[in-house]
Amino acid sequence: MKRITKNLLANWQYVGGLFLLFLVELYCIAGISDSVYRMRNTGAESSGIQYMAADALTQDAWQRAELYMSDSEKALWNDCYEKKEDGLYYLDDRYKSSDSMSELEEKFRVPQAVVWKLSVMDQKELDDFLEENGGLERTDYLEIRDLLEEQLEKAGNQETDSCAMAFVREQSEAAGVDLVEKKTRYLSGTVFLIILYLMFFAASAVGSVYLAGLIQRLIGKWIQEPEMRGAEQMLLYTTCMAFDALMVYITALYRLKQLHAAAGWYAAGFIILAVLPAAAGVIRIRPEFEKIREKLAFTERRQRRFLKNMSTAVFVGIPLALLIAGCMSVLSPCLADFLFLMAADLAVAAGAFWLPDIMEAADCVDETFAGDDGEDW
Repeated sequence: MKRITKNLLANWQYVGGLFLLFLVELYCIAGISDSVYRMRNTGAESSGIQYMAADALTQDAWQRAELYMSDSEKALWNDCYEKKEDGLYYLDDRYKSSDSMSELEEKFRVPQAVVWKLSVMDQKELDDFLEENGGLERTDYLEIRDLLEEQLEKAGNQETDSCAMAFVREQSEAAGVDLVEKKTRYLSGTVFLIILYLMFFAASAVGSVYLAGLIQRLIGKWIQEPEMRGAEQMLLYTTCMAFDALMVYITALYRLKQLHAAAGWYAAGFIILAVLPAAAGVIRIRPEFEKIREKLAFTERRQRRFLKNMSTAVFVGIPLALLIAGCMSVLSPCLADFLFLMAADLAVAAGAFWLPDIMEAADCVDETFAGDDGEDW
């Protein structure tokens, strides 16, 4: 085994280049996934409004939101909005950076969601709500906020965000913001970004295919023995698969954490991780799966075709599968990340299945090239 690992390490700069190109591909895939999700969520559903903090508000909307804020929120609310001569409140330019907007929406999402929730209640619903909660007065603003916030939290974290965004979208339009133009500009910018990601993805994919071909030619040039050459190439492919799977795991788990995904998404990914390699082991061992094993195993008789298919799968198939999975974020970003985990699980299971074949080929090579004293030449 050490003979083929030694030869693979001799090409470390090319193998490292493959790893680097895959990281670029994965970065582009993650960017495309996020962009596709934002096209639906931010572009289509939120009219191009990226943050739950309006650029402009009417005086009535500004004052109503302030009623349901704590003292610290009121201080920030008054600092970041300025009333102009037209009677509208405009967000100060100091707060329009990405980090500042993220901070503002975190501070104001609850009071804005509460105002919108109250605005969609009719008179009877509002009276019943106040009566059910001890006959609260309409001026018990913070108590009403706490009760509605509890209701929103029970409905899920997304419900608060949805209500807050509805408030921002509705009041931005009331303040004269052209949402059609904003939506068009956002969607066109996102499409351009997706095209840019696709260009870098394609360039990286072509580069990885070229680099993989270069490594294979070097292996063929330096190693004349078919057994050793085949084992070397299989080790290259499985090493790349293992690295790809590791990077995909890290990316998917990080993204799920950022999305505050339910534990079920993590559990499903790890259950599949346990099941697939176990299934690969069963196929390797059980006699009833002999025909399947013969079709999938790496054998000298069909070595050339097998290695060609492996090369295509590792350097073309895996990136394309991840790209398709990333596009599923148009339905749900958690679904896309789950598919990432599944792709990584499949790569781990495939590596586990072919590892005995690699070790067997490597042992054969070591025996062939061992000297009389048992040491490798």
